[in-house]
Amino acid sequence: MLGPGRYLLGAIELLWLVGFAWIGAARVRRRLLPEVTGEAGFLASAVVAIALLIWVAELLGTVSAFKLVPYLLSVVVVSMVLRLFVPPAGGAPMGAPRRAQAAEPPSTVGEIGVTGPAAATVRPFRPSLLSTVIALLIAGIAIGHFVSGVKLRLGTGMTGFDSTWYHGPFAAGFFQTGNTIDLHFIAPQFLAWFYPANGEVVHAIGMLAFSRDLMSPLLNLGWLIGCLLACCCASAGRSVWRPGRWGWARSH
Repeated sequence: MLGPGRYLLGAIELLWLVGFAWIGAARVRRRLLPEVTGEAGFLASAVVAIALLIWVAELLGTVSAFKLVPYLLSVVVVSMVLRLFVPPAGGAPMGAPRRAQAAEPPSTVGEIGVTGPAAATVRPFRPSLLSTVIALLIAGIAIGHFVSGVKLRLGTGMTGFDSTWYHGPFAAGFFQTGNTIDLHFIAPQFLAWFYPANGEVVHAIGMLAFSRDLMSPLLNLGWLIGCLLACCCASAGRSVWRPGRWGWARSH
């Protein structure tokens, strides 16, 4: 059983990773998508930050160096390199192509946080009160369903079929060996060791912090929140909510 000090240390380690990854991701997002801000900008930065954490873990894992201290230091180095050497949009030698592109209206997908010419020509869509209530209601049901499952798994552990078949063993293997490139032969049937394992790398990152799968149920809840935010960004600005926020919330 983990004591309060170990829990606190694990939380600090996670905040360290997320904080530095966000520093690098925010700079990359501002470079590639300077016109996207608000909720859409937050979502884009989050995707880049997750990708950064996964790629650094996989690179270290190719030489069996996916361990806590090397990982913490590598994330800092990569993030600070991005922060210091990736210039803001329009401030690099690539500025000329960027200025040429700026003459055209930027993407208005979702119309959340979009600035520039498109913001002046597109009238933002305001959903009706009924649509908003329906979206919030169904999103709340989805979150409530996930929260109940998270509460159960925090008490009993991860006991689902796929979790004990390959999700958990892959993540545990990455954590225990520090290697992300070797195959894990876990069953004679179905070539599960060839399945994509990016999600398992994220769970292994949580194991690095707490030396167990404590974060795994909470990570699953985080994926749900990210999907709901993506649905919100994708459906905003549409005069017809089809599938819109509530439909995608229901499907997830």
